[in-house]
Amino acid sequence: MTTMTATPATLPPVRLDAHGHAITREKAEEILHRNLLPSWRQSAGNAVQRIITQANLQQDYVAKSNAINWALGNDGKLRMNVGDVSLRVHSNALGQSAELADIPQAYITTLMEQAPDLLVHNLNKRFLRRGNTQQLIRAVGDEDRAILSTQYKRINSAPIVENLAALAQKLGLVPMGGVATDLRFGLRMCTPKVYEIMPGEFVMFGLNWTNSDFGKGAHGISAFILRVICNNGAVVESALRQIHLGAKITEDDVMSQRTIDLHTATAVSATEDVVRAYLDPAKIEEKLEGVRLAAMKDVTPLRVEEFLKRHLTKEAVKLAKETYLSADVTMLPPGGSAWRVSNTLSWLANQPDVDAETALDYQTLAGKALVQLSA
Repeated sequence: MTTMTATPATLPPVRLDAHGHAITREKAEEILHRNLLPSWRQSAGNAVQRIITQANLQQDYVAKSNAINWALGNDGKLRMNVGDVSLRVHSNALGQSAELADIPQAYITTLMEQAPDLLVHNLNKRFLRRGNTQQLIRAVGDEDRAILSTQYKRINSAPIVENLAALAQKLGLVPMGGVATDLRFGLRMCTPKVYEIMPGEFVMFGLNWTNSDFGKGAHGISAFILRVICNNGAVVESALRQIHLGAKITEDDVMSQRTIDLHTATAVSATEDVVRAYLDPAKIEEKLEGVRLAAMKDVTPLRVEEFLKRHLTKEAVKLAKETYLSADVTMLPPGGSAWRVSNTLSWLANQPDVDAETALDYQTLAGKALVQLSA
């Protein structure tokens, strides 16, 4: 995960009301409508645009392992050649290729830097040994983003996103931000209201959709809780998880689009069912009650440190501990609760030097902290 240097102490304080609460309901509504919603609309719009643009450039190939040829291009960069098609190789595809070839990732990195010719030799030799084993190659433009098993179930993102947008409009949901990286996509939508889980502590409830078209995660919908005053968010429950694994595909499947359309239509239907179910007021209250319990559950410093060490790098643990133990009660809720631990991780996700992939991981971990540390 990315190393960060900022601390909550550098952030401006929020004026407390007469009761010592961070904000009133009126202030929470103002933050939502004046600050958060405009920013979220732009973020979601940018993500949707990138997903659709990428979908128009995406191309699938099926090839036998021994028919894949590795070479260095004129620029000295690694290329994968499949028949008459020559593709640049994304780091994700290279990592997946290393696994298929049974070559340690660390060795791949060393060869890329110090002996690229030897890397090409090793990949060609190992893929030749794999014989007629077929691979699914997923490219965007002239870049290979993934090399996968032919059992990979293609649940493509663009049709799902288009259906989600139409569904959100029908149900009165508003965008809650979005992320679109080379490999993973995420969109959030929420009910346009704030909930007071305890005096002066306001949150929003939403749903977080994620998918990867390139083997970097399952297709899923999760409940999402966001603390209004600081925009800290946590994935609190997985409501739908569809793994990308199905029957083997053939070259005819790739060319016809029939299989991919079937997989995607199934995912669209499941997504809509989950969104409707999770908007039930009783379901929302159930999730909010879980947050209330976490906000009231004190956690020992030792248990906090053990949790952080299990999930973070050494550098990230240090920063998270400093943040959690700081005097800040604006970016983080007061006390020593599971809710404060969760917000510490969410705060890390919001830092400007954290890449989008890592931010998604931090928000998921923030939800895990709520569940595990309040148990």
